[in-house]
Amino acid sequence: MHHGQYIIVPAAVSQKCIREQQQARIRRARYEIKRADPHHGKGKGVHHGPAPFVFWDGEGPQDAGYALFGNSMGDEICHPFLSTLECFRLLEEREIKEPRAIHIWFGSNYDVSMILADLSKRHLNALKVYGKTVWREYEIEHIPRKWLKIRHGGLSITLYDIYSFFTRSYVAALLDFGIGSNEEILAIQAGKGQRENFLWADIAEIRDYFRKEVAQGPALAESLRTVFKDAGYVPRSWHGPGALARMALQRHHVYDAMAVCPVDVRIAARYAFRRRPVRTLPRRSHKTGDHKCRYPQCIPAFRPVIAGSC
Repeated sequence: MHHGQYIIVPAAVSQKCIREQQQARIRRARYEIKRADPHHGKGKGVHHGPAPFVFWDGEGPQDAGYALFGNSMGDEICHPFLSTLECFRLLEEREIKEPRAIHIWFGSNYDVSMILADLSKRHLNALKVYGKTVWREYEIEHIPRKWLKIRHGGLSITLYDIYSFFTRSYVAALLDFGIGSNEEILAIQAGKGQRENFLWADIAEIRDYFRKEVAQGPALAESLRTVFKDAGYVPRSWHGPGALARMALQRHHVYDAMAVCPVDVRIAARYAFRRRPVRTLPRRSHKTGDHKCRYPQCIPAFRPVIAGSC
């Protein structure tokens, strides 16, 4: 339908055209990557020793936005208001140099929000609702507190958030595993304590703190891998304890013993246990639920269910 100089089309048709354009850009990007390096990605299954960890982080002075992004290998970009494309390209450069690397960071919510700042509200909403979106020629997948995955042409880079393995501060995790010297730990603590006061004028001091911080990350992850290996588990995915739990369930054939639960039973199970009654906490004007649920103390009394029978 014509309306002046414009043509009005249904939203579904418009969205279809946008998706087709995005897919065309992705296909073109993949072609360009393969043409530039036809051997990239080949032989990744041939490992000589454990894959190295690469630790990523970023800093945002109060007056310069996200202004420093880099890793434990020395790759850095540093200037006020880094763009999403700049951050993505730095990730791609490291992936090309070291295809076997396991990319990690610690407590990534802030960094993800800053790196993806150039995405439109539509793209950010798609990430929030579906966990995936396509922006320009990049396919982006984000599962909060687990991973950020970026796919561009023939390259695929996943950054795993290892925080949930520790559920404590970065400094506390380093101390628990004996990583870093006293001087390095004190410098990292001091840097973290000053983050709210960082300004672009202090970028030299910020970079010094930043480099000390990212330098300890691979050793921390390596210590974690040693613990897992001693227990007989080396995860393929480094997004948290759930990766280990899945390996344990598969190794002990738990899935084989699980029956498909009828829909009616699944619905009833949702009402089998409930939180304690809402109550008023002392010196509070509002009511809240008690987060100590009833069911943990009942779990030891559960009867085993094997192939759907008790």
